Amino acid sequence: MKENITIFGGTFNPLHKEHVEIINNLINMKEISSVIVMPNKIPPHKDGFGIISPKLRLEMLEKEFSDNPNIIVSDYEIEKGGVSYTVETLKYFKQKYPLSEIYYVIGKDSLKDIDTWKNPETIAKLCTLMVYDRMGVSGNLEDEIIRVQNKYKADIKKCEYIGKNISSLKIFVFMQMNIDVSEYLTEKVFNFIKDNKLYEEYSHITKKVREHSTEKRYIHTAYVVIEALKLARKYKEDYQKAFLAALLHDVGKYKDINYAESIGMDKKFLETVKKPVLHQYISKEMAQKEFGITDLDILNAICYHSTARENMSKLEKIIFTADYIEETRKFDGVDKARQKVYDNLNDGFLYCLKQNNEFLKANFEDIDEMSLKAQKYYENLN
Repeated sequence: MKENITIFGGTFNPLHKEHVEIINNLINMKEISSVIVMPNKIPPHKDGFGIISPKLRLEMLEKEFSDNPNIIVSDYEIEKGGVSYTVETLKYFKQKYPLSEIYYVIGKDSLKDIDTWKNPETIAKLCTLMVYDRMGVSGNLEDEIIRVQNKYKADIKKCEYIGKNISSLKIFVFMQMNIDVSEYLTEKVFNFIKDNKLYEEYSHITKKVREHSTEKRYIHTAYVVIEALKLARKYKEDYQKAFLAALLHDVGKYKDINYAESIGMDKKFLETVKKPVLHQYISKEMAQKEFGITDLDILNAICYHSTARENMSKLEKIIFTADYIEETRKFDGVDKARQKVYDNLNDGFLYCLKQNNEFLKANFEDIDEMSLKAQKYYENLN
């Protein structure tokens, strides 16, 4: 009998319940004989920030799936070393199972990005793409399937399962910030992480941030960090710099001029600053003096995250827009702002800046002069 092999690869940093649900759904499909779950060593679209060792990720998967004979945890990409490219993995398994049909599982978001993968036309010849829809990912899956089929003559099968909006990135950030993640992880994985004290390398910083914040502000900060890391990935910015800038952007939110003066800030300057944006300057000073941040780009990203300014760096624009469009924001027009930011960072940033200035004007609130100058500056560049 012909065996159908299904490969489900990923970083699994960490493995979460949604991964498990997808794998169980695959096992229950009549055309699937077994599922190979395979952690990669170096993901081609990530810079390695915050990713635990391949050995630990492999061990995590083995603990979770050891009781199911139809699920095979493979160390192929880890043992191979180097960057993990799908096309090379598929060639290996095609040679190993020459008589088998090879399925490769991806989500809608990955299908949308397949043009950026190495040799997508070869991938299409080596396997059948098994694609599942995902909540929270824009676009129509059927349209995307047709596009990829026409472009690469790919054989694509749509899964009936629709993936929930759970991401390893969100879980990583929540764990670093000591926010409960038990609802996202199986008991085995949760215990494995706790036993090995994983995802705690920034806990000494996040603990101090929490002490300076309300719980509501702290959750907002967590979502700004998540958004900043997503944008850093898309626009090839340094992950650690994005993480730290987002984490500390509001650390001075509840400090007053007296506190700012106590840490060495110029009271005369502070008295000229409009109250709604005062915290950006205090946050920058705290980042430098209390958290030891010396990188000027990080400090500037914190310092201008509310007002913006002329001639901003890519990191500064990422933090400004991440703060504006993070997942918990619910104002009218935020969905359009998100779309524009992910279509083009520069255009999206200007759209967010203009929209914010227009909101303040419509509500008869003071607009900082720096924001108006920034808007004019970027409009003249277009």
